[in-house]
Amino acid sequence: MSKNNNATEIILTRVRGSFLDIFEAKAFNDGAPRFSGTWLIAKNDPQVKTIMAAMKAAARGKWGSKADIQMKQLAQMDRLALHDGDLKTDSSGETLDGYADHFYVNSGTKQDAPPIVYSADGTRIDDPAKRAAHVDGIPYNGCYCHVRINMWAQDNQWGRRVNAGLLAVVFAEDGESFGKTRATEAGTVDAFAAAGITVGGAEMPDNYDPDDNEGGDDESDVDEDGDDLSALLGG
Repeated sequence: MSKNNNATEIILTRVRGSFLDIFEAKAFNDGAPRFSGTWLIAKNDPQVKTIMAAMKAAARGKWGSKADIQMKQLAQMDRLALHDGDLKTDSSGETLDGYADHFYVNSGTKQDAPPIVYSADGTRIDDPAKRAAHVDGIPYNGCYCHVRINMWAQDNQWGRRVNAGLLAVVFAEDGESFGKTRATEAGTVDAFAAAGITVGGAEMPDNYDPDDNEGGDDESDVDEDGDDLSALLGG
């Protein structure tokens, strides 16, 4: 992981994407449409310390000498960009798939400032026309990405928080897709063979889309409990 001269701006390497709305802005709870992405990072990953440092830098820029106490208070109220994945649960109270033993960073940006997105080969694909020409290396829920984010402190009529702005995303490598079954050609041939149908390794239909399977990330049935990051904050 590397960091720019701006202490609040960092690049996270090989973090796992979840709840990705990086190509189309979406509105939640009657709010304005936004691009967003959640990034999972193992709790023992050294990049966690740099995330904390960037959040503290943003806090110092906003609250000066009161930054440390503000950070501790915001951590207790779960109002930091970094959250405890073990406390991210679904409506049944189960920890979400992939979140156990991880922290996660919620990031977002306004509709008029979309993130820059690159495929695995370095092609910019936030433009729909360019994205249509790519089959592989497009970020999806469960894959690993390199992410450029910027921490900023909020203090307004909507409260105090430390947020992460989403600047850019680069596809890094495949991962197990959250909540979806991605068909493979070999598995498809075997499945048809079991039903007495020979497809002989035929290609999948042109209109086949594994993302049409049921499932996937849906924040509408997710409950969040508060985090306690006091240990990371030195409290």
